[in-house]
Amino acid sequence: MVTETARPTPSQKDTMEKLNNALALKQPPPYIKFSASEPPPTPQFTTSLFNLCDEQKFALNVLTDLLLKEGDAMKSGVLLPQQLIKILGHAGTGKSEIIKAYLWHAFQHGLISDLIAVTSYTWKAALLIGTDHNPGYTSCTFYGTTHKKSRSK
Repeated sequence: MVTETARPTPSQKDTMEKLNNALALKQPPPYIKFSASEPPPTPQFTTSLFNLCDEQKFALNVLTDLLLKEGDAMKSGVLLPQQLIKILGHAGTGKSEIIKAYLWHAFQHGLISDLIAVTSYTWKAALLIGTDHNPGYTSCTFYGTTHKKSRSK
């Protein structure tokens, strides 16, 4: 018995081509929403797409678990306590990659704009991580505070 495999649609081919091109250039995947007929990506798929190491995978799994619980709670009209998460480490340890993978995963699940605020103490990190769908802000701008050394009131 011969079974016919499902052929990708032109939009699915286009999406996968863009993903493959980004990966070949060592860039994060583009913000293209997967087809509504397909289930959103799993955390395991996202970690493999971003080539995260074991420590980064662990952090991403914790973050995505919290995100999906919050998304389910929102759908049922329940508000969960706010979660504030700091990702700390020296330069080059992969903090930005975890956040980029998390934002991409949240975008695929349709939860990005309502649940996530990307902030950093300086503009450099905020601009590096922010996206069109979820812009980054300095902590002072986002929380409406002033820098310690600022002379303005």
